[in-house]
Amino acid sequence: MKRQFAELLHDLGFVANRDPRDKEVNINSDNIGLVKAVICAGLYPNVAKLTNVPRSMEKSPSLILHDGQKVAAHPKSVNANEKVFMSKWFVYHTIMKTSKIWVYDMTGISPYALLFFGGKISTEEQLWNDEMKDVVVIDNWVRFWCPAETAVLVKKLRKQLDKLLEEKITKTGVTNWDKSSKEGVLMHAITDLITMEEENISNG
Repeated sequence: MKRQFAELLHDLGFVANRDPRDKEVNINSDNIGLVKAVICAGLYPNVAKLTNVPRSMEKSPSLILHDGQKVAAHPKSVNANEKVFMSKWFVYHTIMKTSKIWVYDMTGISPYALLFFGGKISTEEQLWNDEMKDVVVIDNWVRFWCPAETAVLVKKLRKQLDKLLEEKITKTGVTNWDKSSKEGVLMHAITDLITMEEENISNG
């Protein structure tokens, strides 16, 4: 499967080598944060927000969907018995209803993954912890607080990324990761933001 996918990407002109083990096509394979961001891009808008982590090991974490529907992590999920999560946000692959509504194949994602690979971004001023602050909003639901300058930077980078993706679709070509190129500068800036420690952003 991996080799077939690599050959397909090569035939389409997105990578320079059809060997899935080639170093040049695996420069980000160890970057877990970026891998999760790619998963986010593929599964969006299947997003759930963590609402409660029970103390009992017999109960699964509770989440809520965009439409307000309450769900829970399936007991067989690796997240079912977790008690500490780095993020309140998850993407998931499947929902199934039995005795409860369960989410399967869920992955915790960073706020930046949603900002770059989620839906429409807007900014607004809101009361946040008794202070008026700039809030980044995705599809009128997902909300994060971050410094105003960071919000402006993300919106600019997102616009450039969307433009680059459109160009890649209409005119395929190998991604240039060289930091001296315009494309390389953009890709490295986005990668750095996605993988950096979430020091200046708070989950809402």
